[in-house]
Amino acid sequence: PVFTAVVLCQCIKALRREGLHPQRLADDEILDVFKLHVNSRLAREGVVKVIRHLLKRRTGSERTESTLAEALVELKLGPITDEDLEEGAVAAINEVDPGSFDTPARLQRFLMGRLMTQWRGRVDGRRLAQIVTEKLREAPPVLRRL
Repeated sequence: PVFTAVVLCQCIKALRREGLHPQRLADDEILDVFKLHVNSRLAREGVVKVIRHLLKRRTGSERTESTLAEALVELKLGPITDEDLEEGAVAAINEVDPGSFDTPARLQRFLMGRLMTQWRGRVDGRRLAQIVTEKLREAPPVLRRL
């Protein structure tokens, strides 16, 4: 509820200041964006990006209608499967030099930072953190001894 209120009040106001016209979006379109977020198909960062993109496509003389699906494709914010997340986490873990980190917590923070820069707006950080923790537990003993 708080996130929704922030988007509807503060972010919409900020978009108005950018010269966009939030009233051009139908209520059901905004609701669909929030549904994607609730169903973990769009991260928090992606909600405002998608709304901004839809508004920008509706501003100007050509008034190009952009659907939510098109916006997700154009912004490269499509959902990532758990298998893709697991593969990415394993690849990141395999690239790490375990001697570079004092504690397992630092290793996990490093991995999260690397993966979130790659997938920002596409995946919920909590979901990714669970997968990274799980994969670190399954990692070779060298990484677990940290």
